[in-house]
Amino acid sequence: MAKSTQFEVTKSAPFLETGRSMVILLAFLMSLLSLAVSLHSRDLPQIESSALNTTNYALSPIQKKPETRPEQDVLEPSVPADGKLLALAEFVSKRYRVSLDATLDLVSAAYAAGEQTSLDPLLIIAVMAVESRFNPIAESVAGAKGLMQVIPRYHMEKIIASGGEKAVLEPEINILLGARILREYIARSGDLTTGLQMYNGALDNGNQYAAKVIGEKQRLQQILKNYHNQV
Repeated sequence: MAKSTQFEVTKSAPFLETGRSMVILLAFLMSLLSLAVSLHSRDLPQIESSALNTTNYALSPIQKKPETRPEQDVLEPSVPADGKLLALAEFVSKRYRVSLDATLDLVSAAYAAGEQTSLDPLLIIAVMAVESRFNPIAESVAGAKGLMQVIPRYHMEKIIASGGEKAVLEPEINILLGARILREYIARSGDLTTGLQMYNGALDNGNQYAAKVIGEKQRLQQILKNYHNQV
């Protein structure tokens, strides 16, 4: 029995030597791995610092790109009103105590009507001033209505073509109707003064009405003259 035990120990000796070698090799590999991790950890702060410095440089005031406003926040430049129309509207607004926005609309409508009827728009504005003082809902005891004081029963054909009697008090329609009627009277009489008197239905009281309208037109012409001298 003693010999057998000694033989078994002697027989297993190579295996023990091999296991010991593997342990030594494994320990060596672990040492190499530990050394590699240590070296990596030592270099890591330097790499992070370099990345941080790069980030700071990119965000520095010198290198930073200028901020741009979102597209929806960019405001388009406003388009100003025509200078001469605005000058006329300001004059009318102060003289007749009407809001500037309202007078600007009426002056613009007078210019549009003048273009359609080949009538001086200043004359149309002057008629509005004398007839209604720029009150779009003015009505007289004789039945004259609106800015140009059109009497529907005398001009029913034109009124029907323009949308009916209810449309007479609409400023743009009323201005265009009055301009057409005035143009017709001037063409029929062959004279501005007589045409104005016909428009007012006052052929028998001299030229008082025409004088008022022409005087107002002259004031408007002076406003335009002053405007052009300033431009």
